Amino acid sequence: MNRKRVSMLASRSMFWLRRLCAYSSLALVALVVAAGGRPSVAHAQPPAPRAWVLTLGPGDHPFFKFGHNAIWIEPPGGGGQVYNFGTFAFDSPALIPKFIMGRFYYWLSVASLEETLWVYREANRTIEAQELDLTPAEAHELARRLDENARPANREYLYDYFVDNCSTRVRDAIDGALGGALARALDVPGTQSYRAHALRLTADVPWEYTALDFALSGRTDFAPTRWQESFVPQVFQQALREVKLARPEGEVPLVKREVVLHPAPGRLPPLERPPARTRWFLLSGLFVAAFVYGAARLAHRHRAARVALGGTLALLGGVVGFAGAFLLFVWLATNHTSSQANENLLLAPPWLLALAVWGLGVARGRPRALHRTYGLVRLTLLVSLAGVVLKLLPGFRQETLHFQVFFLPVWLAATVGLKEFRAARNTSSSS
Repeated sequence: MNRKRVSMLASRSMFWLRRLCAYSSLALVALVVAAGGRPSVAHAQPPAPRAWVLTLGPGDHPFFKFGHNAIWIEPPGGGGQVYNFGTFAFDSPALIPKFIMGRFYYWLSVASLEETLWVYREANRTIEAQELDLTPAEAHELARRLDENARPANREYLYDYFVDNCSTRVRDAIDGALGGALARALDVPGTQSYRAHALRLTADVPWEYTALDFALSGRTDFAPTRWQESFVPQVFQQALREVKLARPEGEVPLVKREVVLHPAPGRLPPLERPPARTRWFLLSGLFVAAFVYGAARLAHRHRAARVALGGTLALLGGVVGFAGAFLLFVWLATNHTSSQANENLLLAPPWLLALAVWGLGVARGRPRALHRTYGLVRLTLLVSLAGVVLKLLPGFRQETLHFQVFFLPVWLAATVGLKEFRAARNTSSSS
């Protein structure tokens, strides 16, 4: 009996031991599954946002003639934030000095969509949005890059209109999220030079158009790629429409859809090409030349003509000489690479500033001032003609036709007129 009872107890013990092992195994499996599942939940990314490129049309102020753009990151629930690389202190007293020196900093600011739309609607500027067809990973990467760039330590950058501006920063952020696919797609010939884009966008502000045309050097007259040409927001908008991305299902357009958020009623779009104004520059030059020559012809006999001649030469010397001195200053002392080695220095040399003084001497009938003025104007004419001849060499490619057809008649008329004035004066003195 004792053996049977011992055997029975042993059997029951083994039964419960097996069940305990089974339950322990199940519990261990459950723990492993639970432990393995937690990290996947903790690291699961939220639903991907939608990425939009906002293209904002030109405004009324000369600073805003070139348009603008930004990136809108829209979460699944709507709303979202707009990342704006074009923020600067417009009311800063250092704005103009730093801008002239090429040392002006912009920064990336972040605002709500509603706030951004309100600002540009109030200015009656067109607002267009392009939704980008990004994968969830690309959308998250773009948002991450923007958030990283918006940190106080990273948000500022040295502004350069042609190379590093609000549009190129938007372009570069998208390209980074796409792993360089945008740069590869836009590595094709562009449509217009840097100068052509700058002039067509400022065509309705004559002084800004003329100042830019005068200040830009031959470094803006080459044919850029579509990638480089995307410094203009509207050009980048069009370039995005042309881009296709390689996906597992085949090539797909980068832009999924476009929406006009504000049409800016009454505002005309910028010109597609810069206006042809060579004729107006020529007519203006011929008018000034005729006035100078006519005054010089009459200067010996009429005091009013002599005063008009001297006053005109003093004004020309002050304005044109200052412009030439400014070009030289920009070349040697600033960061504006787009204005360096400017060939307009041959048409408007800084030494013309002396005419601001000697021209007044001519108006007062001073023989020495007349002699010096004639020599300076003749030297300017010779240098200007040398600039025309240099166009035959391959290194001189700057578009200077506007200013050649204006200044050459003026310097020729002034040289011939002053020579005749001196001759008449000398004949009168001899007799």
